[in-house]
Amino acid sequence: MLSVLADHVLETLGTFHGFDPTPLAWLLGRMGVLLFFVLTCLVLMQSLERSASRGTSSALAFFVRRGLRIYPLALVTIAAVLLLRMPSVAWASSFTPPGIGQILTNLSLSMNLFYSDPVLSVLWSLPYELQMYLCLPAVYLFVRGGKAVRNAALLWIAGVVAAYVLPELVGRLSVAFFAPCFLAGAVAFALERRVERRLPFVALPLALAALMAAYCAVAIVSDEVHPRWLGFALCLAVGVLLPFVRELEAPWLRVPAHAIAKYSYGIYLFHMLALWAGFNLLREAPFAAQLLVVLGLLVALPVAGYHAIERPGIDLGARLARRLEPARRDTRAPATAA
Repeated sequence: MLSVLADHVLETLGTFHGFDPTPLAWLLGRMGVLLFFVLTCLVLMQSLERSASRGTSSALAFFVRRGLRIYPLALVTIAAVLLLRMPSVAWASSFTPPGIGQILTNLSLSMNLFYSDPVLSVLWSLPYELQMYLCLPAVYLFVRGGKAVRNAALLWIAGVVAAYVLPELVGRLSVAFFAPCFLAGAVAFALERRVERRLPFVALPLALAALMAAYCAVAIVSDEVHPRWLGFALCLAVGVLLPFVRELEAPWLRVPAHAIAKYSYGIYLFHMLALWAGFNLLREAPFAAQLLVVLGLLVALPVAGYHAIERPGIDLGARLARRLEPARRDTRAPATAA
């Protein structure tokens, strides 16, 4: 999330202060999204495992929880963009009214399936995230057994093949472009039960810095802005590294990291609005005033969004999931007794 934020801060300041931050800014943003795909897969696989250990695993309950985690705040963000007539990026000069079809695909977070543009640029990743969630329960079942590492490796290889083949056959299956990035999280999940966490936590940020620097060095001289193979390699390297790194223990860093993680979805959705309000709408104001507005909104909007919308959605999803789970177990009880 911080990498994506850095991208958009650089692009916004570059537009209004006369410098060109590309392609470095683009690379930072793309790496942030790809690394998020790795981490979200790993974290959700761990969540599925915890549910299974309690005897409450259900694909339907998982989908309900994820839907109510993602959609409410996204819908509010889309409504805010339309009501405020905000451009799709903070540095654009004008608002282009979307058609009804574009609005509907954005509300359903299915833009890639209908070749529709997001009304706010950061929304582009959410359809891919949701579509990969549909596969996660099956991925978890495939890699949870005794041959987890082998199965995860086979899945990752299959994901690479799918990334190059499926979008060429069916353009609407562009989600396959990112399958190896999500499946790198499955590799991490499979490895973490079979390796020892020997590396201190500091190895993780140092390794990430080195990997991201190498990514930028290769991408800048590449013919493509975002070479697919390079993203796959970055994600796999992180997926293999994570199980060897010990958990963060230092409170001075753990507490702010937890806070950023807690509000990260709101920061991701609202940061473009904060940058637009501070640096675009107030472009004639002193830079200090612009910065104060941006920082204030970067804190206020995600915090308010989390407590007013996101947290209630999470709680509702948990309640509905609990109702689904007992019903599922009850339907199986007579067969078990028989």
